[in-house]
Amino acid sequence: MFAAESARVPFGVPIGPLGETHRVFCVARSPLAAVPSIIGENRVKKSYRFRRNHLRRILGHDILPEEIVDPLFCAVISYVYWFELCLSHNPSVIFRVDRESDDQQLGDFVGRRIVRSDDIYRNSRPRRKRKLTFEPADLCRLPNDLLVRFAVIATKLGYAEDALQVATLLETVSAQGPLEHT
Repeated sequence: MFAAESARVPFGVPIGPLGETHRVFCVARSPLAAVPSIIGENRVKKSYRFRRNHLRRILGHDILPEEIVDPLFCAVISYVYWFELCLSHNPSVIFRVDRESDDQQLGDFVGRRIVRSDDIYRNSRPRRKRKLTFEPADLCRLPNDLLVRFAVIATKLGYAEDALQVATLLETVSAQGPLEHT
């Protein structure tokens, strides 16, 4: 939520505009692992509207109308656009929360040792998350240009294995002919 530089956020404490001098790091999660959580989070109207309104205001992108037509499409496009926004702030560090190997780099950046707890991998609002089934092969029903952007963001965030999976799906889809999104 901080990437939007908003004085109002749907959850937690806002930070408002970053100002002239600021140091930025980006917290990321595997794109393929994040999709089921985003599908669930998109059902929370104030969270969805917050992201939708700020992406439209800042980047000029509308993730979808108020009514979510295809939850998978909406989750992927939300991930892509949100991380395009995050990366537009030129973060000095990308902290992949699911990679302990990133702890030292973030610790050096913030000037303190990073200590992981068992809670780091948990949803902070578990009651809002429904059990969702998602297989990467489900991405085949999405438009090719969105899958390309998804793979590019995965690469920029340091998730080469996710980008490779998406690229492999793209090759499969391309071999079968163009898809149309409904």
